[in-house]
Amino acid sequence: MAVPSPIDPANPDYLNEVVIPTWKGVAVGAALRHRFRIPVLVDNDANLGALAERWWGAGRGVDDFAYIKLATGIGSGFFFDGKIYRGAGGVAGEVGHLSIDPHGEPCGCGLRGCLVTMVGATALVRRARALLEAHPESALAGREFGITVMEDAALAGDALALQVVREAAEHLGVAVAGLLNLLNPELVIIGGGLARLGELLLAPLRDTVRTRTLATSVEASRIVTSQLGARAIAVGAATLLLQRALSDPRHFPAAAARR
Repeated sequence: MAVPSPIDPANPDYLNEVVIPTWKGVAVGAALRHRFRIPVLVDNDANLGALAERWWGAGRGVDDFAYIKLATGIGSGFFFDGKIYRGAGGVAGEVGHLSIDPHGEPCGCGLRGCLVTMVGATALVRRARALLEAHPESALAGREFGITVMEDAALAGDALALQVVREAAEHLGVAVAGLLNLLNPELVIIGGGLARLGELLLAPLRDTVRTRTLATSVEASRIVTSQLGARAIAVGAATLLLQRALSDPRHFPAAAARR
């Protein structure tokens, strides 16, 4: 089960109450095991996206990389020395709550100016709507739209949508630059919905990173989009089960008993 929440390896059935407060105290994994009578594994969705890329996608053969998932929220999964890095309490990778502007919009986590308030899907749609008055010719004018329609407009060359994408790439570039300076990964993989924009997103993102990163960090790193697209998280969840079964079949006693 892939969840948009940090997962503490010591208590993997529970979601983070700061990120998803309505699930406080609910042992999600245990509830599903009881309901369906099958083994259930729970992990952070960005970690699973990283796992999928490591096995099947852009991260194959790369031991040190970061996967960044752009969606309603923003998360990242890190691979160091060929293994997922989770941090002391499973909170590693919460790049969406990196405060880019301490005087910016309030975030649900309690901070201000978090990356998700600038690059998350809700924030991008809100920004596009704010620009409509200056772009009456936009294909987005006079209609209700969400993030997918805005992405389609950018792919079609709509000036308003392209402006929103460039701004998002610049904000994201600040975070990626910090990531490169701190961790020096060989590869950064951009996943989630916006990744389908390809170079429309990557070109301004790389430009921002180049102006904010040590030259040696940039030279050692590549920034690419996911090879798995929208399937990455689901593929990662399936891969987690496969990885666990191959490492120790005792995690799946019913299957082991039939052998």
